[in-house]
Amino acid sequence: MAGKRISELSARTEFDSACNLPVETLPANDPDLTQRVTGEHVSAFTNLKPFTGVVRNVGLLATVDAGALTIALKQSDGESDPSADSVHSVVEAIFRPEVADSGARERLVFDEALSITIPSGATLGYANGEDAKIFVYLYRSGASRGLAVSKGQKSPEVPVTLIAISSGADDGDAAYSDAFDGEAGLVCIGYVEVLAITTAGTWTAPDIVYAGEILLSTGGVSTFVDLTDAPDSFASQAGKLVAVNEDEDGLEFVSPSSSNIEEVTTVNAATYDVLSTDHVLLVTYSATGTCAIELKTAQLVAGRKIKIKDAGGLAKTNPITISTEGAETIDGAATAVINANFGAIELICDGANWFTLAVKPSKRPTVTRSNLASDFTPTPVNTINDTGVQLDITTVADEVVLLQGYAGITIASGYVGTQFLIDIDGTIVWRNYALPTGTASVAPRFGYPLNWVTAPLAAGAHTIKLQVLYATGSGQPVVKASATLGGPTYLAAIQFE
Repeated sequence: MAGKRISELSARTEFDSACNLPVETLPANDPDLTQRVTGEHVSAFTNLKPFTGVVRNVGLLATVDAGALTIALKQSDGESDPSADSVHSVVEAIFRPEVADSGARERLVFDEALSITIPSGATLGYANGEDAKIFVYLYRSGASRGLAVSKGQKSPEVPVTLIAISSGADDGDAAYSDAFDGEAGLVCIGYVEVLAITTAGTWTAPDIVYAGEILLSTGGVSTFVDLTDAPDSFASQAGKLVAVNEDEDGLEFVSPSSSNIEEVTTVNAATYDVLSTDHVLLVTYSATGTCAIELKTAQLVAGRKIKIKDAGGLAKTNPITISTEGAETIDGAATAVINANFGAIELICDGANWFTLAVKPSKRPTVTRSNLASDFTPTPVNTINDTGVQLDITTVADEVVLLQGYAGITIASGYVGTQFLIDIDGTIVWRNYALPTGTASVAPRFGYPLNWVTAPLAAGAHTIKLQVLYATGSGQPVVKASATLGGPTYLAAIQFE
């Protein structure tokens, strides 16, 4: 008996201190099964089937004869008829009050054989090829009691109209009884399944017979079905939870979410439909091409979160587009886009639409640089020279770009007033007036660093130029492409994507 739980025992049994001399001593006047035993004896007891508050000691037996299916009420051994012989041999069920929302629930005892036959020809609303799942109930209406069946599960919380079953019982929405017509209270006690019906109305031996309490959701009728895709071994399932699967027709194992452990799914395809078990998507396909991710309507559950990350690192070139299956929106728009390298987005659902919690662009800098191709002499007389350095960049969102560079210039002779300017899309955003002047006898050399010039840019394509304005004078400046003045003339744009 070591390690056995009380609920694992099959009946009230007494053992001596060595747990090896069973003695049947259950008194007939002990309906609560709580007798105390003195001396060295140890007492253990249980009901034949643990009482859950709805049914106790219930079993079902299903047989077929000439295309008719008979379902009989049994004790939990599946063979013995209920009887009044002892407290062990009855079937018990708790029913809702006879008058809805009035009175206490009642525990009723069934102590005689009951059965219901679904005649040949009665389809219960099933068609050829379908899997038939027939729910079985105990019913009561006043003094009338018996068995009933239906295609869809009925709620025990409201009276249900029963129809006496016949060969014409073809309504999938109806509930049929053994002989009673009228309203009755129901308690579901199990189901019988016949898989892949060959001919509807011609019943064959059932594949599954289940007896016991069946759960109903509070939001409506839905059955608690068998666990599907259960592995042969549970060795790798430690700590996992059981959840309703994506198709809502079974259960599956899922890893629990916690503050530091989340289910991660790698997406390496051009399209992907988000599953109910997904929490974090690492999109590696962006290294190959664009990726489209769809949020399914079935996942519109308040509080549902999903995180999507550009793990391929090339979303700027190959954007990741997130859309919805139906008319749901993301921050009021039809789509959301990750178009920054190594960018990410986190979404949350309010039950009707999706909203952005965080958009995380990559913090890696992207540097675009252009060097002066060759030395050149600016055009004089207040003309901005376009022969300088040009950058073409694209910003994925409104952002501040840092501009950095170096300008080298020599002045041949004479008085010179020369400026360096930065032009963005035709507008001068920076200029320097402090360049040196020369004389007829001196040819100054000057290297000027351009460090951290900030440029707020809207999302889109931009042209940035480092230009020279040569004002006047007999001597001409020469802008150097070589490193003779400490470095070549160049311009770089630094973006944090």
